[in-house]
Amino acid sequence: MSERILILRAGAVGDVVLGYPVLHGLRARDAGAHLCLAARTEARLLAVAAGLADTERDLSDAFFAPLFAPAERAPCRALADFVGSFDRVVSLLADPDGAIARRLRAHGAGELVSFAGLRPGAHAARQLFAVLAPWGSAEFPEGRALIARALPCPEDAPLPLAVVHPGSGSAVKNWPAARFRAVIARALERGCAVRVPCGEADAEAVAAATDGTAAEVVRLPLVALAGLLMRAGLYVGNDSGITQVAGALGTPTVAVFGPSDPALWRPLGPRVCVLRGRDGRFPGVERVLAAAGMARGRKGL
Repeated sequence: MSERILILRAGAVGDVVLGYPVLHGLRARDAGAHLCLAARTEARLLAVAAGLADTERDLSDAFFAPLFAPAERAPCRALADFVGSFDRVVSLLADPDGAIARRLRAHGAGELVSFAGLRPGAHAARQLFAVLAPWGSAEFPEGRALIARALPCPEDAPLPLAVVHPGSGSAVKNWPAARFRAVIARALERGCAVRVPCGEADAEAVAAATDGTAAEVVRLPLVALAGLLMRAGLYVGNDSGITQVAGALGTPTVAVFGPSDPALWRPLGPRVCVLRGRDGRFPGVERVLAAAGMARGRKGL
C-alpha cells in the first residue's frame, strides 16, 4: 500500500507556494504516495488542482488548534486519529523550540520531519526543502515549472495577454502606482489585453495603478487566477504570493523587488526575471519595461 503523508504549512499564499518544492520532492520520492496538504490559504486548493497534493485541509480550522496551544495539553482524540492515519508527517511550520513537533508526536505522528524556521542565507524554498534530507529526497527542482498540469481558464482570455499585479501583502513592497500605470499603458499600446488581479488587500494599490487606463480588474479565486496566468505571455508584479504563483506556473515573470530580499524570497520558475534597485530601492520603469520586452523601439512583447 502507498504511503500517506501529511504536510503542514502556515502563512499566506506566497509562503505556501514556497513549500511546493517539498510536495514535488515527495512526489519524486514516491509517485504513488497520498499527499495531504494542510494550509491556511487558497494555495492548498491550487496544490490539489495542480496535482502536487491529493487532498487538503484548512489549517485555520479549530480542528488543528491543539497543535498551537500555548501550553501542553492532553492529546485531542479526533486530531490524534487524523494525524495517526498518516505514515509520515512533514511540518513546515516555524518551530524553533520544537513545541509543535512534540505535539504532533503526542498526537500520533511517527516518522516526522520538522522545520525550525528561516535563517539568513539560502532561499526560503531551499530551506523548507532541506527538511526532507533525512528521507533521502529528490533533487531540488531548480528552474522548473512546479505547476505543469493545465488549469481551466475562467474566461476566453484574448491574446496576447499581460497580467499586472500592483498589490502585495504589505504596501512597503509595492512598486509605485505610477510606474505600474506606465507598464499597463505600454502593454496596451502594444496591443495586449491587460488583466489586473485584485484581492481584499489590493484594492487601493489596484485603483491607483489602473486609474485612467483600459486595464480590466479581475477578482478571481486563486485556482481560476492561476488558469488565467497560465495563458499570459507576461506577468509583472511585486514580491507577492501571486508573483510566486506566476513563477511556479512557468509564466514569463518580471518580479519587482525593493526592500525585501530576493535572495530569500524571489519567485521560482524557468522564466523569472527579478529586478531590484541599488541599496534595496525599487528599479526604474525603463528597466522593468526592457525586462518585459517592451522597451521603446522593440516590437511586440
